[in-house]
Parts: sequence; C-alpha cells; structure tokens
Amino acid sequence: MLALDAAAIDSVIMGFHLALFLFLASLQVTLSQDIEHGSLLVNGAQAKAETGDNFICATIDWWPHDKCDYGHCSWGYSSVVNLVSIIGFSSV
Repeated sequence: MLALDAAAIDSVIMGFHLALFLFLASLQVTLSQDIEHGSLLVNGAQAKAETGDNFICATIDWWPHDKCDYGHCSWGYSSVVNLVSIIGFSSV
C-alpha cells in the first residue's frame, strides 16, 4: 500500500487542477469558430403579461423577530423561525 503525506497529496491535487485548467483552456482554441455580429431589439413599451387585480404575493423570511435594519423591524413575528415555534417543530 502506498502511503502519501499531506504535502504529496496537495501536490497531486495541484497537478490535477493545472492539467484540468490547461485542458479546458485548450478547448477554447480548438472549438472556436467565426463569430458573426448581430443586433437585438427590445420593445419595452409592449407588455407581454399582466398581473390580475386579485394577485397576492406573500413571503416568509428566515430572520428572527428582533432582526432590525436601520431601526426598522419590518417583519415582526412573521418569520419562519416564529412559525415553526408556533406549530411545534422545536427540533428544526
């Protein structure tokens, strides 16, 4: 059985990373093709979709109730952390 110390293992790993880098860098040269320039027109004035009037978006954050930004505690007790403690999953 071949025993390697940490320095030898690091050297092997570094050599593998270098070989992989050189291989991937050579792919760019071998697989490169002529590039044709094109144009893209984006019409930002025309809507592709609409949100209905009865759309409701609800989010649940992972922050504790006392996590405040700039003196503003925006989520209060609406965090998943508090929801889990209310439901009774204390092991989570």
